Amino acid sequence: MDRNYLKGRLGDPHQRRPCRAGYNFGLLLRWLAAFLRAIIWVLTETALA
Repeated sequence: MDRNYLKGRLGDPHQRRPCRAGYNFGLLLRWLAAFLRAIIWVLTETALA
């Protein structure tokens, strides 16, 4: 990650926060997608049985 040139060294921690939030949001979306796939799979299996 490059330096935040707006604030120099003081701006670096402020740049890391949105990056961490974006990474965590991506993890949350992947978890939610897997969860919804599992729910849809269970619903289709019970509907077919």
